[in-house]
Amino acid sequence: MRSGRSDTLSRMNPLVLLALVVGVSIAVQGAINGALTGKIGLPATIFVNAAITCLGALLWWLGAGRPALFARRADVPPWLWLGGVFGLVIIGGAAYAFPRLGAGATLALIVVAQLVVGLALDRLGWSGRELPINASRLAGVAMLAVGAWLVVRR
Repeated sequence: MRSGRSDTLSRMNPLVLLALVVGVSIAVQGAINGALTGKIGLPATIFVNAAITCLGALLWWLGAGRPALFARRADVPPWLWLGGVFGLVIIGGAAYAFPRLGAGATLALIVVAQLVVGLALDRLGWSGRELPINASRLAGVAMLAVGAWLVVRR
């Protein structure tokens, strides 16, 4: 008989795989964007990324039957429209940091920051369900922070 956690992980296997694909994509995108920035500059790299993302989003939106973009905008708090600002920070920041800090150091710092913020967002319920910050989760952050320090130090 399996524990509840193992059952959850096995049922969520496609989501685990998706998260791993996203992680690989972040690493590869940062390296490619860092190299592209060296060739065409940071503003042009961000523009190229935005154009490709916009085209992909447009095709996805058209394929989804063009659901109304702003039909219910009165129901949407203004801060929920700020996701694109974070996308700009992610693309620009990674493209700038990768060639200067290296892929390993940049990703180590990104992952630690993501985990710390992720725990706070879980605690506040922003992930869709409220999860406590407990000793094992804090120990995970501490171990990841030590790992990042080991990667970043030269």
